[in-house]
Amino acid sequence: MQSQNAKKLALPVAADVFHLSFGITLEIEIEFPKEDEIIFSIAFERILRTSSTSPSQSEFVTKRTAQRISPLFSSRKLTSSLYSCKVLPMLDIHTYPALILRATLTLFVACAFGMHPEQSLAHQPKMTEATNTVVQEPEISKAYYAKLQGIPQTYTITETGSFHLYVNLLVPYRPDQSKNLTATITKDGAPLATLDGASAEWKKFFEPFGNDTYWMGPEYKERVGAGTYQITVTSPKNDEQYSLAIGEIEKFGMATGLDALRLIPQIKREFFYESPVSFIFSMFGWGLIVAMYLLAFVVGFLYRLILKSVAKNTPRGVNKNINSTGRWIRFAIAIVLLVAAITTTWSPVLLFFSGFSLFEAIFSWCGLHAALGRNTCALQ
Repeated sequence: MQSQNAKKLALPVAADVFHLSFGITLEIEIEFPKEDEIIFSIAFERILRTSSTSPSQSEFVTKRTAQRISPLFSSRKLTSSLYSCKVLPMLDIHTYPALILRATLTLFVACAFGMHPEQSLAHQPKMTEATNTVVQEPEISKAYYAKLQGIPQTYTITETGSFHLYVNLLVPYRPDQSKNLTATITKDGAPLATLDGASAEWKKFFEPFGNDTYWMGPEYKERVGAGTYQITVTSPKNDEQYSLAIGEIEKFGMATGLDALRLIPQIKREFFYESPVSFIFSMFGWGLIVAMYLLAFVVGFLYRLILKSVAKNTPRGVNKNINSTGRWIRFAIAIVLLVAAITTTWSPVLLFFSGFSLFEAIFSWCGLHAALGRNTCALQ
C-alpha cells in the first residue's frame, strides 16, 4: 500500500467466505483511518497485500486477524481460514462519534439480517409509485411495495446474460384483502408466464424482522436467457395494494440495511395500516433500541472518563453534576424521545439521545453541564 489516504475494508457476504462459529454469514465494514490502523485502536498487524493483477483487490490471512477482530463479536470466533476483500475509499467522516455510530449501526444491521436468515423473507424493501420501475440486479432479492393507481404498473429488467428470474406476488394479511391480482411476465414483448392471483393458492406467511404477516401468492422461478423482461401488475379496477418480490439472493449491507430500517415504519403505515410502534415486537425493532442505548451508555462513560482525566479537580471532572429534579427531567426527556422515535420513523439518532438522557438520569451526570462546568448538586 503506497497511498496514505484512509481506506475502508469491505468484507463480502458469502457462505464460503466469512463465517461465525454457528454458521452466520454477514457483511462488516472496518474503517481504517490509516492503512495499518483500525478504528477503536484494535491492533492489526500489517498483513494486507495488494494483488498484482488487480490493484483494487486484496487478500489477507485470518489466522492472526481473527484473534484481533473476534472481540467485536464477544465470544464468537471466526472460523474461515482465508477470505478476500476489496479496498474502497472511505466515506468522508471526520468525527469519532460519527464513526462509532456508523460502526454500531453496521454491526447491528449485519447481525440483524444475518442472525436467522432461514426465518426472514430477506427482501430489500422498496417503495414505488412509478408506472414503470427499472429493476437493477434482478437476482438480488427485493420487495417492491406499491398500490395500483388506476393503471397497470410495470417492472423492467434488462440483462445481457442468463440469470435466475424469481417473481412472487404478496399482499397484506387481512380478512377482507383482495387477492385478485395478475402479474404478466414477457420477454422481448413475447408472453413468458402469468401469475394469476384469482386462481392461485395463497399461503399465510409471517416475516419476523418487520413483525408482519402476508398472504403469499403465485410465484415464478426459472433460469432465463439474456433479454428485456417486463413484469406487469394489474387488477380488475387497478386499485389494489401489493408487494412484488423479485430475486432470491439475500444481500444486505450498511446502506441497504439502513434503507430497510427507514422504510419499515412507512410500510407499516401505508401498506399494513398499522402503527410503527408494532415494530418494537420484532427482533430488529427492540434490537435497534438495545443497540442505540448500549452505544449511548458507552459514549456517556467514555465522555465522563475523559473529562475526569483531563479536567481533574475542576467542575467539569466531577462524578455528579445534576440534582434529583434534573434527573427526573432527563428521565422524562428519554421517555419523550423514545416515544417520538417508535411512533414515527424509528430514527437511530432519536433513540441514541433517548439512551443518553437515560444515562444522565441514572448517573446524576449531564454531558452539557460537564462541558460548561455547571453543577446543580447541593453538596458539590
